[in-house]
Amino acid sequence: MIEPHGIKFQMPAAEYHAKHDYINYSTLKVIDKATVKRAVFERAQVKEQTESMAFGTAVHSAILTPEEYTNTYRVAPDCDKRTKDGKATYEKFTSSLEPHNIPISSENVRAIRSIVSSIADQSEICGVLDSCTHREVSMFDSKSSPKMRCRLDACDPNCDVIIDIKTMREPASEGNFRKLLNTYGYGLQAAFYMKVAKQLGANVKHFGFICIETTAPYEVSAFELDHNLLGYYTENLELLLQKYKEFEDSETKMPKTWDDCFKVLQPASWQKTSEPLF
Repeated sequence: MIEPHGIKFQMPAAEYHAKHDYINYSTLKVIDKATVKRAVFERAQVKEQTESMAFGTAVHSAILTPEEYTNTYRVAPDCDKRTKDGKATYEKFTSSLEPHNIPISSENVRAIRSIVSSIADQSEICGVLDSCTHREVSMFDSKSSPKMRCRLDACDPNCDVIIDIKTMREPASEGNFRKLLNTYGYGLQAAFYMKVAKQLGANVKHFGFICIETTAPYEVSAFELDHNLLGYYTENLELLLQKYKEFEDSETKMPKTWDDCFKVLQPASWQKTSEPLF
């Protein structure tokens, strides 16, 4: 397969994440919620994977690259590792693993099977995902300042459609997902991914999220951001990119922190009293 400049179809995740001279949307998400100083600090930290993150990674693998999921994950035995027999059983299991293997509990395997089944039951959602045959696509825009990177979960051959998989602890309702657009920066992510893809020549027309509940009955929903909503997040994206660019271009390379002053807080609309107290 011929890869367009800046687009990698077969790049391992570890290699992608090692490109530290490119910023990703997570950096901008921190700037949006805090400061450039915190964003720069967090970029330099080694992030440890939580159990929730590990489960999300396994879900993504099972949905997007099922063959890789089968070859990578090995079901750990159900045993009490606090006992002598349990320790021996688990040590025998770990000694049988290949370097690329990842242990996974039988409980999580059952949950993932149910999730994959739930997606298959949603014919329209499943059909769009099936049409997005390029999976785990790495993109690098080296010409912009700052340089940007993103890793698409899935896109169709022409990159007209980008799909991102999200796992949700809460019900995958429209109301709950709208909150996550801001709380977790999903709206900013969509704007960022579309910008990088377009910078590399793609004509992205649709950005959709497939939302998967991580508890039974593992229901699935999907949402697309329309032009107006994307426009809102794109405007914010440009402001955040400018903030980071100012840091990169500064001679001192001192990232901006909170303003050095006392800010006067005024009451919000719901906090106003009928008469001043002072």
